[in-house]
Amino acid sequence: ITTTGLGFGDPAAAATAHVVSLAEGIADTTALELAGAVVVGACGADQIKHLIGLVGDPKGRVFILCPQNDEGGKAKNPSRKVFGELAEVLQQRGAIVRSFQTPKAWKDPAAWLQDTGIEAFRAAWAKVAQVPKAVPAPVQPAGEASKTERPAKKKLSGVERPEALDEGAIAIVAGFQGF
Repeated sequence: ITTTGLGFGDPAAAATAHVVSLAEGIADTTALELAGAVVVGACGADQIKHLIGLVGDPKGRVFILCPQNDEGGKAKNPSRKVFGELAEVLQQRGAIVRSFQTPKAWKDPAAWLQDTGIEAFRAAWAKVAQVPKAVPAPVQPAGEASKTERPAKKKLSGVERPEALDEGAIAIVAGFQGF
């Protein structure tokens, strides 16, 4: 039996949704679904790499990676390590990658939800999942320099972070080093 291609959540929706969350485990997948996410969860850290096969073409889509704060085996944090590798693959395929980082007080998104309640958890997730609405560019007379300012945005190794995000709720780190 192989677990390649198996996951918790809604793979059919994840194959076409513009914003997709990727998690580890059924409890974290359920927590993110309760927050309103389209999510697919792996059956353990060793299966995270297979999530790429469940999400369709990632080009131009937003992927929110939801690692756990776990310790295991020789790896300091196997979930973060494997999600970091997945982030690289998604970026190489043209995806926008964000991280929904569980604060250190909790071991994973499910524990965070359980301790803080659905409203606080949903609000934290929504800040990461926000997708700016397309705003038509103002028409400018020919030859006039553009005076239109775009919303501030930082870009770190292909990982996008809108300025409005709450630093306490998420961490976006270049190359996902030190998740």
